[in-house]
Amino acid sequence: MGDSSKTGAVLIVLAMLVTPAYIAVIAADIDPLLHGRLLGPLIAVLLVLGAGQILSDE
Repeated sequence: MGDSSKTGAVLIVLAMLVTPAYIAVIAADIDPLLHGRLLGPLIAVLLVLGAGQILSDE
């Protein structure tokens, strides 16, 4: 496993850690700006970058 795979794995784990916060914000009905324009795209970007790093290592 190269450095790119480790970086990708860390990015995916970060996305997994942000997801419960995303769900909690929606459940608490807090400002839609937070989950609509910040947390959702953040999760998507972390997943895409993580997968890209893992796939680029092969």
